[in-house]
Amino acid sequence: MRWVRLLVNMLMVWVALLSLPLTAVAGPPEATEGLPTVPPSAIQVPSDWIALRGVHGVIHTDPDHTKLAKQLLDHTEESVPRLASAIRVSEGAPVHVYLAQTEDQFFAMQPGRAPTWADATAYPQSSMIFLRVPAARRSTSPLLEVLDHELVHIQVGRKFAPNRPPTWLQEGLAQMHAEMFDSEDLRVLARGAWSGPPKLSELERSFPANAHEASVAYAASHDFLVWLNREYGTRATAALVDRMSMGVSLHQALYDVTGQPIEVIDERWRSRFGFGSRTFYLALFSVDSFWAWSAVLGLIAILVVRRRERRRREMVREQERAQRRLIESLWEDWFRIR
Repeated sequence: MRWVRLLVNMLMVWVALLSLPLTAVAGPPEATEGLPTVPPSAIQVPSDWIALRGVHGVIHTDPDHTKLAKQLLDHTEESVPRLASAIRVSEGAPVHVYLAQTEDQFFAMQPGRAPTWADATAYPQSSMIFLRVPAARRSTSPLLEVLDHELVHIQVGRKFAPNRPPTWLQEGLAQMHAEMFDSEDLRVLARGAWSGPPKLSELERSFPANAHEASVAYAASHDFLVWLNREYGTRATAALVDRMSMGVSLHQALYDVTGQPIEVIDERWRSRFGFGSRTFYLALFSVDSFWAWSAVLGLIAILVVRRRERRRREMVREQERAQRRLIESLWEDWFRIR
């Protein structure tokens, strides 16, 4: 029947759409630029700005945001030693944090070209981080978590210097150590369960430049590193970073840490997103899927009603045709009698 074929086609389109990466509209909230090497003195800031100094950080800001700057400095003093220990890198020189008052000011102060969707940037070789005051932010992530995220970029960048760390690795580490894995990441991974997250070889080869597509890669990178620690011990990720910072390939580094080839590791990790897995059912019964199923059920209801109405109209027409035939027959009999 035509309505059955239409329903099947609609379901196929819906499943295809669910297989596409679904991400936050504004893209990932943080970005890292590590190319330029410029001293803090080269950054042009307003003449009335103040600088709050600590052992591990220097916060540059407008006097109106002194209280926020003190919070950021206290957090930097606590986070730098903790993150350095977790990543196995020296604490290094103080990190200069610039707290922009507006979006235009944020981009104007950058020593490099920042993505237009960036909410924060980090320059490891220059030990500089650029943040925005809450009123100038697009992201809803807590500012202290964003600071931790960027501090991880600084320290991972230092560990790999003069080379640049793989994007998937530094973003996954930043998400993991900043504890930025929230319900939105779960939603992204759940929706990705229909097709599965990117393979490790795909993450290593290229990280999506598009902010929307990058969200799945962000969540997948983080999830893999958390899974690696859970399966092979809490220091597995740090050992992986150690090996890769020495120039060892991901394939060899994973084998050194786990004793298994990357194909086996990748299959074990990605199997958690297959049909019947917890993540699959999370996708199946997510809010987005609820509305999608509701739409499908609504479509079915509409088709059923339309089919019934079509049958009713056909019955009415058939009755009218039967009545006409009866009348014609009666007239023929009448004239025959006459």
